[in-house]
Amino acid sequence: MNVEKFDWTEELHQTMVKSLVTSFGLDFLLLNDRKGGDVDTIHNVRNGIYATEAERQRYEGRGDYDSHHYHSHENYIATNRKGKRAHQAGTLTDAYTGEVFASDDKKNLDHIISAKEIHDDPGRILAERDGAELANDASNLAFTHESLNKSKKADSMDAFICTLQKNREDTLRQIAELESKATLTEKEKECLISLRKKI
Repeated sequence: MNVEKFDWTEELHQTMVKSLVTSFGLDFLLLNDRKGGDVDTIHNVRNGIYATEAERQRYEGRGDYDSHHYHSHENYIATNRKGKRAHQAGTLTDAYTGEVFASDDKKNLDHIISAKEIHDDPGRILAERDGAELANDASNLAFTHESLNKSKKADSMDAFICTLQKNREDTLRQIAELESKATLTEKEKECLISLRKKI
């Protein structure tokens, strides 16, 4: 009968080292960490850091954004119908300005977080959520004036707000230039009236 001798002192040494390292928060000495860790997280994938190549490939294979797919969703259509009835009744309010739509105002149903931004969100892909469902959730739909929605396009809300702030600053600068003139031509007076309406 062949009995192997077990080195209890070496085993005890390894156990003690691991225990002490773990107790003092020095686990990183034992681990082979890599950037982003071993698990894909929404935070990491939104920053372009993938723990697995499979997840990166899934994101890259998401397909092109199709506006029609997002704007023909059943909740988008149903919300538009409700908005049309409220507009006809004179009770529809612009979600961004707080103004009630006049009967001749052109309205648009806006995706607060743009459908394209949702489509291209790596976090959505990681969570395996349907883009059209998320984009057309009631909490992401808001009625606004057509001109406001058209100027927003598919931009993120942050980018849109930056654009609005820049445009406002430009408008205020133009108003100040016109007001500083001693006399204005008829065209300049009309321009000044138009600019004041923008702010």
